[in-house]
Amino acid sequence: MEKLKNKIRIIGPNCIGTFVPNELDMLFLDRKKLKRPSEGSIGFITHSGAVGSALLDMASNEGVGISKFASIGNRIDVDEVDLLEYLGKDVETRCIVLYLESTERGSELINVAKKIKKPIIALKAGKTEKGGEAVVSHTGALAGSGNIYSTAFRQAGIIETNNIEDIFDCAKALSTQPVLKGKKIAILTNGGGLGIITTDLAIDNGLEIAELSKETSKALKKVLPSYASPNNPVDITGDADTARYEKAIEILMKDKEIDGVICITLFQTPTLEDDIIEVLKDSKMYGKPFIVCATGGEYTFERAKKLERFGVPVYSTPQRAVKAMRCLLDYGKVLKR
Repeated sequence: MEKLKNKIRIIGPNCIGTFVPNELDMLFLDRKKLKRPSEGSIGFITHSGAVGSALLDMASNEGVGISKFASIGNRIDVDEVDLLEYLGKDVETRCIVLYLESTERGSELINVAKKIKKPIIALKAGKTEKGGEAVVSHTGALAGSGNIYSTAFRQAGIIETNNIEDIFDCAKALSTQPVLKGKKIAILTNGGGLGIITTDLAIDNGLEIAELSKETSKALKKVLPSYASPNNPVDITGDADTARYEKAIEILMKDKEIDGVICITLFQTPTLEDDIIEVLKDSKMYGKPFIVCATGGEYTFERAKKLERFGVPVYSTPQRAVKAMRCLLDYGKVLKR
């Protein structure tokens, strides 16, 4: 970096450009085909223009904002280390996403990542033999051993994911939620089946279903109908309204034995009105991880987008919600080192 001080820096070639919401748009892609995300706190660095454009489109479609985006292509000058260092100092960026095919400055990448006090999520492509050959064909660079990269990522506190969906889902959670300080979570649902599925998935992903305290169970019984379940997962049943959700969320979030909450909200039920969005949005005041799972079609999707704009991460399936919560636990472990 020092030798290039006061010189013009170049990003690319073989890239789709850079993007900063409301400031800079050098993507050169039709806005009708690739929507631009709004302002947010996720910074993207990608070797691949195709992966980058897909992530941008996903972010825009789901109402998720970003801070900065750079597609670096064949890296004639500026590379992933330069941009990682830049985003690490950028006050508008709370979480960094890195799609990496290869690096020529591995040790510097790890050293820079270690110094950054914000979550970094990476997807390393070309980890298999055939995938590595494809990287050479794509950028002319050697991919390197997948195991070496994974080990280096762990040492640097970089959270590694295996696919585009996971990298996007983790970024949504880490850019908006506090870390999960322990493994004990509560599951709140107005649909019993989804609560059971989420319970199994949480345990499979190394989370624990918290044993509710006597005080919490007693408080839930006071506000729930007799046919609801005051146990964890807490099933407030399909006739739950906004007031029932609000009371249950408050009780669970105030329980000191609960580290975080996955709230399953079936917007389709006839008793649930749009004012539930305000209640879910206000969950941030408790200072614990709060993730919403909302499964459904267009009606559900539109309400999920509204929540995303308020900084509440919403996932369309229990699998995605649980993985996001697990990501918050993983980064919590990084911070404890």
